[in-house]
Amino acid sequence: RSKPLKEIRLGLAKKAFVSNLDPETERVFGEAIRKISESGVTIVEAEMDESFGELLRKAFNIVYYETPRSIESYLKQYVPGATFADLAERVVDEDVSLLFKSFLKDSNGVTDEMYEEAINVHRPALIGLYREYFKQHSVDALVFPTTVVPASKIEEKNTLVLRGENVSMFSTYVRNSDSGASAGLPGISIPVGLTCQGLPVGLELDGLPDEDERVLSVAMAIEGLFGKLPPPPLPVAEC
Repeated sequence: RSKPLKEIRLGLAKKAFVSNLDPETERVFGEAIRKISESGVTIVEAEMDESFGELLRKAFNIVYYETPRSIESYLKQYVPGATFADLAERVVDEDVSLLFKSFLKDSNGVTDEMYEEAINVHRPALIGLYREYFKQHSVDALVFPTTVVPASKIEEKNTLVLRGENVSMFSTYVRNSDSGASAGLPGISIPVGLTCQGLPVGLELDGLPDEDERVLSVAMAIEGLFGKLPPPPLPVAEC
C-alpha cells in the first residue's frame, strides 16, 4: 500500500549523489524533485557523513572478492563446462573486460584478510552511517538520480563525455548504485522524465536493510506522480 505523500520524508545528499551530473539528467531530476516537493513530500537536504566515501571504498572490496566466486558458482551449477575465464574473454566493454580479467589474477588485489575486514568492519560501519543519517533526519528513503548520465550510444564502448571530460563508462554508470550494493540496501528506480533526446531518466529510492516494504510504499506513491513515460524515439532525437 502506498504511503500518503504528505507523510513521506526523503533525504537528498547532493554532494554524494547529485554532483557532476549530465546537464539533461540534472534538469530532469531537478524538475522531478520540484514536482515531488509540490505534492507535499518533504525533501530534506542533508549531506552524508565525511567518512562516507572512504567507508564505501573499503566496503566495495566485497564486490571485488565475491564477484568472480559467485559467477563461478553460478556457471558450475547452470552452465556446466563454462568458466569465469571464458566469460571474461567474451565481455565486449573494455572497462568491464579489464575488471573481470583482474579478478582472474587476484580478485583485483583483495586478499582474504581484506575481505574479512570489509565484511566484519567496513560494511557494518557503512550500514551504521546510513542508519544514523535516517535517524538524524527522520527520512523514509534517500533520493537521487539512478545514473548520472542517460543511455549512451552503442559505439561508445569504454568512455563517454561528461561535461566535456572523457570518463570511464563503467564507473560512471555505477557511481550512484555502488553504495547501496555494498551496504545491502533495498532500492528501486522510477522513470521520472525524458531528456531532450527522449531518453529516460531514473529516480532512485534507497532505504535501510530489511525495510523493503517501506521503500516500496514510498515508491508507489512517488510513481503515481509521473505516470507512464513514452518509449524513446527511434532514431533518437537531437537536442
